[in-house]
Amino acid sequence: MQPFANILPQELQSAPVLVTGFIALLGLILWTAGVKVAKPLAASLFGAALAAAAACYLPAMISIDPLLASFIGLALGLLIGIMAFRAVQGLILAGCLAFLAAGTFYHWQVTSHPQAPSKTVTVLDPHSTLGRVVESLPANIQITAKVLIARWDAIPVSLRQSMIVIAAGVAILAIFVSWLLPKFTTWFMSAVGGTGLILWGGLALLAAYLPQYEHLVPQDAVTRIAMVLCMVGIGLAVQYFYFWPGRREKKERAKDHVGEAAPA
Repeated sequence: MQPFANILPQELQSAPVLVTGFIALLGLILWTAGVKVAKPLAASLFGAALAAAAACYLPAMISIDPLLASFIGLALGLLIGIMAFRAVQGLILAGCLAFLAAGTFYHWQVTSHPQAPSKTVTVLDPHSTLGRVVESLPANIQITAKVLIARWDAIPVSLRQSMIVIAAGVAILAIFVSWLLPKFTTWFMSAVGGTGLILWGGLALLAAYLPQYEHLVPQDAVTRIAMVLCMVGIGLAVQYFYFWPGRREKKERAKDHVGEAAPA
């Protein structure tokens, strides 16, 4: 990759900028044509991610060449992305909606029915299963995981149970809908996900290279939500009218049928 990076201007050769630009570009592709390219794109990303992970970790566990390990990871990732796309899509949708539903319920409860926080502070046992999993993570991810666990333990038990029930119900419903309507699920998820990636990458690049224009970004929540909804709606419309699978073929068949039915 370095020879290709050397072609770019000096200020664009740093990895964070390349990653941020790639994320924004990926979001643009999903936003405009996700309903058509989501499956091959997911297979490619799964393949690249598992190839990198296998090349880093597999040689340390078994005696294997890193290049061969990367090919094994690539093949496995491509297989998962192609064969299990519908299942992975359903799980992602279920996780996102479950988190959103539980978070919305929590926000409503703490604002409308404030409860006393839990007085007990749970110390993560390093010898427990969860403790061993957290300790095996990189240092920066360990900190985030411990903070999330501490915040979860600070929520009252009754509220935690309600959040789990709501999240589980929403997740089951989302998996059912995604399995029943896979194309519409891909259509919706690619528009929403593409919007998120475009905004995240675009704002990061704006803050890094054009900070003098950051004041133009809306600050109030209502305007930001309206902007996101507008972008999602535009993405849905672009995908439906220009990239919906089979739509162009149907139009061409309809034109041919009209041409054949017209009198000579």
